[in-house]
Amino acid sequence: MSDGILLLGRVPSFSNLLVSAGPGSNGWKLAMGSGEITMKLISGSTEDDISKVLGFDAHAFSPAGRCLHAPLFTKLCQARWGVDEYVGEKKDSITEDLS
Repeated sequence: MSDGILLLGRVPSFSNLLVSAGPGSNGWKLAMGSGEITMKLISGSTEDDISKVLGFDAHAFSPAGRCLHAPLFTKLCQARWGVDEYVGEKKDSITEDLS
């Protein structure tokens, strides 16, 4: 995301993938807060829990619905980590044809 708006939270298609990206030149300013939210998500807190504790809508930063389709990036990730695009299962061979 190059809009300068923080993209922070769980990626809906994968149970074990969180992102913290997109703040542009504000990355250093937002690092501590982003780290705290990421830590809370890893620890099992939901976005609703975080919103109550920190006093703002944590859903506003969620990647859900903001990143819809990136076919080239998807193929790169599949090749590098052997992960199926939607299921999250490891492929038998990362060298298999991805087309």
